[in-house]
Amino acid sequence: MKSAPLILLVLLSMFFFSCHNNVSKPVVVVQVSIKAGDTVYGPAVSAEGMDRPGQDCFQTEVPVNVRIRQLTEAAKNGDGHALKCLWDELLYRPDTITYYNPQLAYDVYKAAKSKKSDMLIDNESLKVATIKMCLEAGPLDWDAFLKKYDVEPAFEGNNGFSILEIAREASMGREFGKPDPHLVLQLICRGGDQGINLDPAIYIAYNNWKKNRVDTFEPLNFVYPEAYNGGGYHFFGGVRRVEGDADARWRAVQLAPQLKGDGCTRLEGALNAAVDFFEAKAKGEEGAGGSMFGEEVSGSVMDQRTQYLDLVSSVNSGKLPVPFNGDDSSDTRMRKAYNALITYLQKHTIMGMMALYADGVKEAQKNWNVYRDSTASMFAVINPQADEKHWHNWLAEVRSSQLADALQMAKEEIAAEGK
Repeated sequence: MKSAPLILLVLLSMFFFSCHNNVSKPVVVVQVSIKAGDTVYGPAVSAEGMDRPGQDCFQTEVPVNVRIRQLTEAAKNGDGHALKCLWDELLYRPDTITYYNPQLAYDVYKAAKSKKSDMLIDNESLKVATIKMCLEAGPLDWDAFLKKYDVEPAFEGNNGFSILEIAREASMGREFGKPDPHLVLQLICRGGDQGINLDPAIYIAYNNWKKNRVDTFEPLNFVYPEAYNGGGYHFFGGVRRVEGDADARWRAVQLAPQLKGDGCTRLEGALNAAVDFFEAKAKGEEGAGGSMFGEEVSGSVMDQRTQYLDLVSSVNSGKLPVPFNGDDSSDTRMRKAYNALITYLQKHTIMGMMALYADGVKEAQKNWNVYRDSTASMFAVINPQADEKHWHNWLAEVRSSQLADALQMAKEEIAAEGK
């Protein structure tokens, strides 16, 4: 016998995963609809006796509501694997949107930890963070949504839209009107059965919502690699993975809580400034050109982002600037290298489509100034053995080498052109 949905008012701490450690948060009230009764609760059955091929928790011969009941009671008795499988059923890989239930996922987690506080859960803080963000996103009247926009979801083998395709369209507006970051988050939270890495997708959508930032959601940025090798995800089939901004931002999510001082709160701004500089540098200073211009720029930016996050991690672990210079000589050398490059490019025009020209270098340098200040400030916080001036000078030394390399490349190109 099924009981009616139970409406709970749940007090949640507002949660920002990247900087949650030891920070008090304001309390918000979230209304969540959950199912109660025989469809959820029942006799305890240990998950240890269930089939577990690889990472798969599902028994296809067992009805979903029975699995949920069994896993709920086993998890509440301290079975960590049962809890992991329950989270799969309710959030990460639900068979249909009917069983999406972050409230139950969170309630059972609290009960399980109360029963067995030392229970081991893979990526516990990450998974709980994801659940809390979906809870805070609140309920979505799915039937009313489909009726309002006349959308047919791709359930039960039909040819309609997947939830993630709907989320992508909603992030761009289109037939859903003005792009709505809150709606996008609500949809992504319900898209766990379609082969994406849900944690970073939800984190980025959550932060877009909190900052009221419109950002196109591209599911391909979050697809597990196996989805391209016979994984059966019909709307991703045969499409090469798009290497977008999501990978770097997700790595930053994982790195941020490890940063000393208030480096955690500084990382997002510093990374954004760094990417702006890397992109301007790749477009106007590195010599990319021809039909491969876009791919060369994209590849360069991705490589530099990876190197930047590696650098942040190493500075946080104790790396110091070499040379350890506190005077103005580094900045003087950098300005001299910059002026030499600008002067040369103003006197010599590089033919063809090669991206190395005076205005491009000026744009890169303007972005470098912002990058230098935000990065030096963050480095002085996460590794105070060197102050901001020392980090400023070290970054100037690195920039001097970049400018000298660009000048050498320009001279070689001009020589090749016979000028």
